[in-house]
Formats: sequence, C-alpha cells, structure tokens
Amino acid sequence: MNTVIYARVEMVERPDGTLERVLDWGHYVTNWEANGYRVFGSVEEACEYFGITEEEREPLPS
Repeated sequence: MNTVIYARVEMVERPDGTLERVLDWGHYVTNWEANGYRVFGSVEEACEYFGITEEEREPLPS
C-alpha cells in the first residue's frame, strides 16, 4: 500500500522563549501546497529531506 504524507518544518516557541525546529506532518492536509507542505512517501523520508533529528521529530510537551 502506498502511503503519502504531507510535511513541512516550523519554528515553534517553547515556554522558555527559545525557538525549536519541528516537523509538522499529516496524512490529510487541506490546501497542502498553498500552506507550504511537500509530499513524501514516509516520515523518515521527510526527516531526511529537511535534515530533522530524532529530537526535532518528537512533539513538544503540552
């Protein structure tokens, strides 16, 4: 089965005021092209393309 994901990199401000680069991705993204997403075959492929580390791939704590 072919799986497609849509991904982009965002800068997110942490509670201490520092900025962190995170991978924002999903299987269903409305207006993906207009919102700056690219198409990939996997999350791993997107991480490699953007140079995302394992730490940057993890979601931020709430």
